[in-house]
Amino acid sequence: MLSEVVVVPSTQHPMAPSTDETTVLTLPSTSESADSSQGLSGIILDGQWRLDTLRPKDLNAVAAICKESFPLDYPQSWYEDVVTGRFIAYGVFYGQTLTSLLVAEIKKIADCDNEDKGLDSDPESLVVYILSLAVSSAYRRRGIATVLLDYLLKTYVNNAFPKLVFLHVLSTNYGAISFYKRSGFKHYSTIPNYYYIDNTYQSGSTFVLYTARSVSPYSVSAMFNYVLAYVCRPFRALFRSKFC
Repeated sequence: MLSEVVVVPSTQHPMAPSTDETTVLTLPSTSESADSSQGLSGIILDGQWRLDTLRPKDLNAVAAICKESFPLDYPQSWYEDVVTGRFIAYGVFYGQTLTSLLVAEIKKIADCDNEDKGLDSDPESLVVYILSLAVSSAYRRRGIATVLLDYLLKTYVNNAFPKLVFLHVLSTNYGAISFYKRSGFKHYSTIPNYYYIDNTYQSGSTFVLYTARSVSPYSVSAMFNYVLAYVCRPFRALFRSKFC
């Protein structure tokens, strides 16, 4: 699953604030104590801007943002999972318009793909995996991606005590990579043939933010899992392109 913030030239949405406005959003300090187990009921950021959970009514908007931002087509069932509670899924709204989204899940290292199991030596360790992070082109450069990520780190990460947060990103998505590096993520590995896009294999990069003591990225187990993933990657990438 792609995990990206895609930077492309902006096309002004008719409902978007004027480009002359300079509002840069930040997460209110009071949201740091939010209880993730209760879900997100709406946090006012500034005026008409709010952070809120994605719900079934947002399905079409979620699909539109993903299709604009990511080079893969996802099945309708994935969008339905996003808005019906299978994942941690929320976005920033301007009025009633969804401007962005973040989709993540908390799972054990043992349940991760082989190339990611070396991120920590304890198979029972909880980790946060960011599946998707995207901002609609009309609403970029307002700090929205930072708000989305900050909320994840200040609520779900603190409450669930995972050891790390990680994601995969297209290796040529330099805008996304720059954003994650500025946010404290470190490059863990480059995975050849991770994505299969337009009949071409492309490399993916894994970025990780460690939140507690974890296994070294250069441990024996990490290297073994990386080699195994490298050998199997072309087959899995092809499978993903057809069925995911």
